[in-house]
Amino acid sequence: MKKMTLIDLNLKNFKGIKDYSLKADSNDLNVLGTNATGKTTLFDGFIWLLFGKDSQNRTDFEIKELDEKGNVKQHGLDHEVEGVFEIDNERISLKRVYAENWTKKQGSAHKKFSGHSTTYFIDGVSKKKKEFTDKVNEIISEDVFKLLTNPLYFNQKLGWKERRDILLNISGDITQEEIASGNSDLEKFIKDLNGRDIEDHKKVIQQQQKEINKELDRIPVRIDELQLNQDDTKGLDKEKLDADVVAIDKDIQSHQEAINDIRSGVEVNNKRKDLSDIELQILNIKNEHGNDERQEMASIQTSIQEKGSNVSILNSDIETKKEQLKSNQEMMAQFNDEVDELRKEWATENKKEFQHNDECECPTCGQELPKDQVEATKEKALTNFNKEKSEKLESIMSKAKKKKETVNDMEKKNEKLEQKIDGLIKEVQGIEKKKESLQQKHDDLKEKITDVTQNTEYKAKLEEKETIEKEIKEMQESVQESISVKEKEIRSLEENKKEVQSDLSKLEAKQKSDARIVELEDQESKLTQEYEGLEYEIHLTDEYTRKRVNLLEEKINKKFKYARFKLFEEQLNGGLKETCETLYDGVPYNSGLNNAGKINIGLDIINTLNEHYNVNVPIFIDNAEAVINLIDTESQVIGLTVKDVEDMETKSINKENKSA
Repeated sequence: MKKMTLIDLNLKNFKGIKDYSLKADSNDLNVLGTNATGKTTLFDGFIWLLFGKDSQNRTDFEIKELDEKGNVKQHGLDHEVEGVFEIDNERISLKRVYAENWTKKQGSAHKKFSGHSTTYFIDGVSKKKKEFTDKVNEIISEDVFKLLTNPLYFNQKLGWKERRDILLNISGDITQEEIASGNSDLEKFIKDLNGRDIEDHKKVIQQQQKEINKELDRIPVRIDELQLNQDDTKGLDKEKLDADVVAIDKDIQSHQEAINDIRSGVEVNNKRKDLSDIELQILNIKNEHGNDERQEMASIQTSIQEKGSNVSILNSDIETKKEQLKSNQEMMAQFNDEVDELRKEWATENKKEFQHNDECECPTCGQELPKDQVEATKEKALTNFNKEKSEKLESIMSKAKKKKETVNDMEKKNEKLEQKIDGLIKEVQGIEKKKESLQQKHDDLKEKITDVTQNTEYKAKLEEKETIEKEIKEMQESVQESISVKEKEIRSLEENKKEVQSDLSKLEAKQKSDARIVELEDQESKLTQEYEGLEYEIHLTDEYTRKRVNLLEEKINKKFKYARFKLFEEQLNGGLKETCETLYDGVPYNSGLNNAGKINIGLDIINTLNEHYNVNVPIFIDNAEAVINLIDTESQVIGLTVKDVEDMETKSINKENKSA
């Protein structure tokens, strides 16, 4: 088992302690002092050194000493804690230093505070934070260390679920087979679970019960609504009502046939046939009136539109060619300007004459060159000059010639464009004249067409139509009185039919309502049965949990000498609520257990955790004066005891009985 003990703990400028050294030499010690002398600060410093937190697991606690107004008493100090430990017979020194950073900007006379920095040391050598943290974690992880160094941590800093998880990790869980052993119902229940989590299964069941309860609450309301909305159908007979509808329909049909017989007189029908023939003749006259002129006008209008479209196309072509002509003229002007520039360039180049310095000297020694060399050099330079001049003049003339040729080509193109534009303009003018002629012809034809109402044949046919309509009206008036009587009787029969159909609708609605009520009552019965089945499922989950917890409590409690653990609470409704409560001699940790009991039960838990994690670390016991006799532990114990001592003092603890 790995064993870690504290040899020395040195604090400087830490939470009001200027300079203090705790000499433990791996022994058990009691640190004595009155309140506010810094005993708890030793534990804070010990934890801060290793993990950057205080004994309350806070990272934002105040390290610097403050005055009565809460302000820092003195700036610029280094705040440090150094610990020397023995780990499996090897010594190691760890040190953490927290300092203010003050910087002086260029041109400024004063330094300004710019933040804090923390430096780390292992065996006196400065290390990066990660190296320091890795080394501490190599010794022991933070989570395990907190459990093993503070007897109050397990019960006061961890939630019940975290405590339970640690206990299960120590003891090992109980298998489903062990829980169901000897109980056939539980065995079947576990088999049906098919690996699902028991708590998840219970939540699903409870949600199902909740939904069923909601539905069961709604069903009576729905039944009441259906019953209240039912019409009174007492005394109504569906068969008789159906027979009444058939009889009424026969009477209506009989009356309608009588009306048709009245209206179907031969004389009236013949007159109506004559009227239809006249109306057809009138329509033909209207269609034929001015038909030839309209057809010719339509043909002329089509020609006018066609020629207008041609004019638009030609005008567009004219504009395109004008734009091309304008673009060519601009390019010709540009090329002519460029030719003028080339002409000037040629004249300038042509004026250039050969120049040569006859007094030639050697560039190396400064002596005059021989005359034959000077002449040869001069002749060569002249030849090169004439050649370059000739080539340049020829190049300029070639460029000018090409541009002039381009201008000439474009002039020819423009002449052709102008000719085409003139031709197109003449073509447009010709088409416009034809359009004007066609429009005049169209207008002349339009004036020839007269209104159809002025047509003699049309007037005669209208008069003939009016005569026939008058004759039909007179015939109809003679039979209208008989028809009116029959129509009145039909309306009376239809009202009677509506009343009978209304009663039939009431019977049909009641039949559907009664069927729905039966359906809802059947649904209510099924839901009640389903709910009772789910209730038994809940009972089995509670029975499963109860047996599991009993087995777990027995298994877990065997791991501890004094501590006992209650893992569930019985509810008023008979159900179980999971928990994790520590007991000592039957007294709950959080209700009734005194400080001495809390510390000793914490030491008992640490002893078991030491064996589980295979490591011992120093234990700090704050308010150790509350305990007369500490239970045995293999770990180094440092008690922090309140006593009427002005400054902190240390005393050894008797290793045999751990008495304070």
